[in-house]
Amino acid sequence: MERALDLTNNGPVVLLTDYQTPAAIHRSGLTRIEAWLRNRRVRGAADLAKTVVAAAEEQLTALPGEKLAATMEVCLAKGGNGPR
Repeated sequence: MERALDLTNNGPVVLLTDYQTPAAIHRSGLTRIEAWLRNRRVRGAADLAKTVVAAAEEQLTALPGEKLAATMEVCLAKGGNGPR
């Protein structure tokens, strides 16, 4: 997913505050993610949702430590220093 997202833009950073893993993206699906992004006034919500869902579909392997990494991503995306 990291290759599919441009983290210098605000939209992908907002996305990472709630959706960090392919499993979370699969559970929510395209429509819900797009609506979630629109509610947060992310520009290009439809395109970003399509991009992240497509990237999640390509990533079939769950890695050890994925949940910890997801927690750290949330903290960093929100401007924090990491989990406490």
